[in-house]
Amino acid sequence: MSDKFAQFVDSFVAAMEGFGREVESVAARFLEAILRFLDDARRWIERVVRRIIEYAAKFLPALGRLAWSLFKLSLFYFPSLVALILGVSGPSGIWLFTAIAYAAFITAIGLSYGRSERGR
Repeated sequence: MSDKFAQFVDSFVAAMEGFGREVESVAARFLEAILRFLDDARRWIERVVRRIIEYAAKFLPALGRLAWSLFKLSLFYFPSLVALILGVSGPSGIWLFTAIAYAAFITAIGLSYGRSERGR
């Protein structure tokens, strides 16, 4: 009986060693697959970041020019804004009239001068 028990233990140990090797092989392949996936994800993220940087390099100067142009345009209407604030906060309606008249006058000058420039 001792001989059968020793044979059982030997076969059990051999089965465990085989199972251990198989699990180790599966774990190694699994880890390799995960590392390949992470490397592919890194490459994809690098490409996306490069494209974002390229688009930002085109977009941000245009956005800056637009902001600067809008700022310069707003300077024409700044006196109208001041008069409007004075008209709303004060009891006199003359400031409201002045604000509306100034904004309309500046807009009319810009539109009429723009039309005459296109006709030349």
